[in-house]
Amino acid sequence: MIIIGLILLAFALILLIPAYIQYKKTRALLETGITTTATIIDIHKSQATSTDADGFTTATDTYAPEVEFKTETGKTVRYTSQISTSNKNTWKIGDTVEIVYDPNNLKNIKIKKTMQLYFLPILLGFFSLILLIIGLVFILTA
Repeated sequence: MIIIGLILLAFALILLIPAYIQYKKTRALLETGITTTATIIDIHKSQATSTDADGFTTATDTYAPEVEFKTETGKTVRYTSQISTSNKNTWKIGDTVEIVYDPNNLKNIKIKKTMQLYFLPILLGFFSLILLIIGLVFILTA
């Protein structure tokens, strides 16, 4: 049981590494990037399907905003968020959102909303915490 607990603790720590790296990249973008306002010009819909053990298939629609903004140099840039939501009313075409971008790398853009900024670190941190708790339970009950 102790070995299983140690393995789970190791996986928990391994998951924290990319979570921390992603967090630091986001913090660096927020500190050195340029903040501006972007207009939502489109909503991209995608569908994910999953099948349970009984063969029942569920489809879920998700929505990601595409925004357009002008850089400090006047260049028009379009960006589609990589983080989508299942609530189609989260984004509306024509609305404006605050974004932050790296003027030296126009592929490094984020919408300035908590889940848009920190989704991956939160997700990885959550799974790391679960593995940490389970690992400690295995170790302490051995």
